[in-house]
Amino acid sequence: MATTTSIGNRKDAAVIWLHGLGDQGSSWSDLSHQFAAKYEDRVKFVYPDAPIAPVTCNGGMKMPSWFNLADLPLTADSREFSADVAKSIETVESLVSKLEIEGIPSTRIIIGGFSQTIDDWLTDTNKKTPFFWGHGSNDPLVPVNLHISGTGLLRERGLVVQDKIYPGIPHSLAPNELDHVITFIAEKLGIEAK
Repeated sequence: MATTTSIGNRKDAAVIWLHGLGDQGSSWSDLSHQFAAKYEDRVKFVYPDAPIAPVTCNGGMKMPSWFNLADLPLTADSREFSADVAKSIETVESLVSKLEIEGIPSTRIIIGGFSQTIDDWLTDTNKKTPFFWGHGSNDPLVPVNLHISGTGLLRERGLVVQDKIYPGIPHSLAPNELDHVITFIAEKLGIEAK
């Protein structure tokens, strides 16, 4: 199921926002309200819910998860569950297709989220896609060294990456990071400030 926040007028752009482990899409709906407070109301926000699945790092407990995690904190050597990621990619591709049917071209759709894997999403098709990666310096679950190596890998693969490390922030979204995300969305979609 996906929560959709569509305030006001007809939309000509969209954001698909993926929540983190154990969370739900609707808990991120403030993103659309924050955006609409500052920018023209032309963006549809979609907040899908991950399927409920057993998560290895949590003793097999079932919870909302886009993909299984073998262990926390993550390391560069953490086991990947490619089949889970592939299913999540299919879900997002389906959401993109639905948005295209509604008249929003894929070039005007941003895919974002909190605490997501990126490697399996990269294809030759999306290498010119702008990328923003924010990360808390005190994140105990996804250590900041993964941010440093991950953004370096993205740049090596030819992606244009805007990244920022937020001092003192654990595994959460910093208030100024939300501002940076909103600005990034507006700039990349060409949405004017109010």
